[in-house]
Amino acid sequence: MYMRYETINTAGQVVFWTEYSECVPSSDKLSAMTSAGYRHKVDGKIVAASNVLKAVGVDKPAAFNVHKDQNNGKHEPCNKVGKLKLF
Repeated sequence: MYMRYETINTAGQVVFWTEYSECVPSSDKLSAMTSAGYRHKVDGKIVAASNVLKAVGVDKPAAFNVHKDQNNGKHEPCNKVGKLKLF
């Protein structure tokens, strides 16, 4: 299933995006980002921080940010394997 999560800054610009649900920030980080003025989009629609994880198909409130490599089975940080796009 395709999914795209984006973080939008106060100027309305995308500053972060990923297509991997395990790389979406944790619920605590999402809440902190919202408090700092950031907004969240899932598949092009604004989503409240409290609903982001559900919208991307993740039920756990814990931090993920680790991607399991399909080839070697190793778990790598999302930013190390290029699964995060920061601007």
